[in-house]
Amino acid sequence: MAEFRNAHAKAIAFFNLLFQKAAALENRSQDAIRPLLHALTFPEVEELQLGYSKGTSRGAGSGAHFSRELLKAIFALIDAGVKSVSRFEELALFGDGFGADRIGDMLGSLLRPQIARYTKRICARSRIGTANVRLRHFAFDRSTITWNDGRTRLPVVRFVDGSVKSVCLVPKVFLRQLPTAGIEDFWDYCYANENATLRQQFGTKIKKGIDRRRIISIARHSRLLRERYLASLATRMAEPYDTDDDPQLLHKWYAIARDATAARRPIIPQATSLRQFQKTVGVIVGEFKSYIEDEGGWMVINGKQSHGGVNEPTVQRLFHGIVMHYCRANDIDSSPEVQTGSGLIDFKFSAGYRHRALTEIKLARNPRLLHGIQVQVPAYCKSSRLSFAFLGVVLYADSDVAYLGLARNAIQKVNAKGKLHIHLVPIDARPKLSASKRKAVKSSTAR
Repeated sequence: MAEFRNAHAKAIAFFNLLFQKAAALENRSQDAIRPLLHALTFPEVEELQLGYSKGTSRGAGSGAHFSRELLKAIFALIDAGVKSVSRFEELALFGDGFGADRIGDMLGSLLRPQIARYTKRICARSRIGTANVRLRHFAFDRSTITWNDGRTRLPVVRFVDGSVKSVCLVPKVFLRQLPTAGIEDFWDYCYANENATLRQQFGTKIKKGIDRRRIISIARHSRLLRERYLASLATRMAEPYDTDDDPQLLHKWYAIARDATAARRPIIPQATSLRQFQKTVGVIVGEFKSYIEDEGGWMVINGKQSHGGVNEPTVQRLFHGIVMHYCRANDIDSSPEVQTGSGLIDFKFSAGYRHRALTEIKLARNPRLLHGIQVQVPAYCKSSRLSFAFLGVVLYADSDVAYLGLARNAIQKVNAKGKLHIHLVPIDARPKLSASKRKAVKSSTAR
């Protein structure tokens, strides 16, 4: 792809220019650093529609707070004797908040002209129409260290509400779920490969589970560890996400759920009271359990996974896709990842204000499963003034049965207090080898 031939060099050149400007400052007063802060502000590249926002395709962008953190990292590198960077990851070792969204904002902004050229080429080849659009933060002027808006031709999407949004395309090879390098990855490398150096430089009390600030401090004060870690990155292959196979069901979940529910017409009781509503939600959750256990759904989440099943958010996506069809047919609202006074819950079902229920879908092997039962679910229900919740626990292997037993005991203790009733729904996604195997599995999880 000719458009991105010098993409890495361009990104590094941007940060090294800012390094030079920062190192040349006579002081670091607010007035002196203001141009650098503006240059290090990266609005979200909305045309890409990529990110980690919940409930919306829009992200927060990398605003004033992050630009200060980024500049602080640059100053820390300068103070440590670093005059330039050859890999972007080195910045992440000197600051906090370098998550996937922030990295996406930065690289999306820095490569915006290349992305636009690539998009136009693909559209021309595929005979997709484009329109002349204005893009903010389109190109960086090295002479003035400022961002300028610009105009280009891009495809646009017109929504039913009359709004229009432009669209940018990126090669599939660029798409990955998370960055491979960062402060946690640095510490994993050091703990696994540099124990002797850690003991020599920082004492014998260094442990694996230390907090981020301490890790950042170690990264700042050990040039040797930084250099060895960065050198190790050169040996790794950055694997793109397989969008065709889609192992984490990032986009296939809807089609799978649609097909799974197309031929099913379960009898779901109409909810005219709170007790009936709870029964209705129980039937709907039971439909997901039936799909996984009896209709091959286990193969979707566990049958083709060499590492032992898809992750928890993937199971939750599929659950939402399955149950939302039944909810719509019964005038029930299902809201995934709802913010309550105590944090995020997985799902909330409601038919008006008086008829509501919380549902959590967790993997049995989740190390925070018991904490969720003992602390999170009771807190969610208390803040929402609810006395009933469903907890679906997904098993991937025989070893997960022990976790299910611990969960059942924890739920019994919570329910014994009388203020909350958590209904456990075991969901067996272990490979079904035979009819006799399925019968034994159901017997073991139903107790």
